[in-house]
Amino acid sequence: MLKILAAGLSWLVLPEHMAALVTMVAVCWVVAGLGKALPRLGLTIGIVFAIVPVGLLLWAWQTGALVMRGGDYKPLGAMLTWLVLVVAFGLFWSLASLLIFGSRHKGSWRHLHGELDNVSDEQADTVRGRR
Repeated sequence: MLKILAAGLSWLVLPEHMAALVTMVAVCWVVAGLGKALPRLGLTIGIVFAIVPVGLLLWAWQTGALVMRGGDYKPLGAMLTWLVLVVAFGLFWSLASLLIFGSRHKGSWRHLHGELDNVSDEQADTVRGRR
């Protein structure tokens, strides 16, 4: 709850682009708990979040936004569209996986918190080991 409050207060203190980043990070920490608190809704939203980037990709494909065009600044539109799609896939699929993980979790809240801490520590160790 404190993370959501801090994210809300960040909109008053920080510039908009930094506040949006703080809000995204805070949402990622809370989503698994939301999935556990409301399992059916969490599973449904998780599945929708997993499908949304594919829909965005298909929409961009149909409108021709992914095609490089000739001209001075025309290729920039396609590159920005690809960048937005990469970010959307990463963000939506991470939120979807957390929602589905939380909604399918059996056990106590402490057990969920411990599992999330273990996964986070393993990922941090993997990143440190690659350097």
